[in-house]
Amino acid sequence: MKIQLLCSGADFVGFADISDQGFPDNADLRTAIAIGISYDSKIVDRLDSEIDAFQRHLLDTKQKMENLLEVCDKFLNRNHFITWIPPIAKNLPGLLGDFSHKMAATKGGLGWIGKSSLFVSTEFGCGVRLATVLTNASFTTGKPVIESHCGDCIACVKACPYEAIRGTSWYPGIERDKLFDAFLCSRKREEYIHKLGYKHPCGLCIKVCPVGKRED
Repeated sequence: MKIQLLCSGADFVGFADISDQGFPDNADLRTAIAIGISYDSKIVDRLDSEIDAFQRHLLDTKQKMENLLEVCDKFLNRNHFITWIPPIAKNLPGLLGDFSHKMAATKGGLGWIGKSSLFVSTEFGCGVRLATVLTNASFTTGKPVIESHCGDCIACVKACPYEAIRGTSWYPGIERDKLFDAFLCSRKREEYIHKLGYKHPCGLCIKVCPVGKRED
């Protein structure tokens, strides 16, 4: 499954044991397949000056991820396994989705959650899109990451134009609000809809994160 997803365009894939999460309606779905796509570093480097290009890139990676989820889902279903694909993004009350893709990725050993509340891939930094497939198929799961590797870095804190990032280090179970004011970030970016025609993607915290920076 991992090789198939990587060959189909995923940049990283991990498997997590989520049996401790307790899904009453999906009790048999004990494994999470965490799939990641990295953003183009050249586009990220120019995201503050080329906003439209960054917005298009976000939409492109969303479509690419949907294709990967379809590949994974069809493969597992053909082999008679049950699957559930939580929505990639959904503005539910509380600005929270039905399932934490970041939690699955940390449990799969792929990285941690930064001070910005973004997932930080050990290889690609926080410039990544995540999605998850839950299944009753068995895979060898990764070793969960249980602490932040951000250390004393506060690059994202200083870069946030809205002061929405609190500078707190992540640990499993910490409430998002202790890391990041999602409502302030969302509200401020919505102010650009009349000018841009869409919610400002911002991404400055992604641009400044030093993790995963590579020489092109």
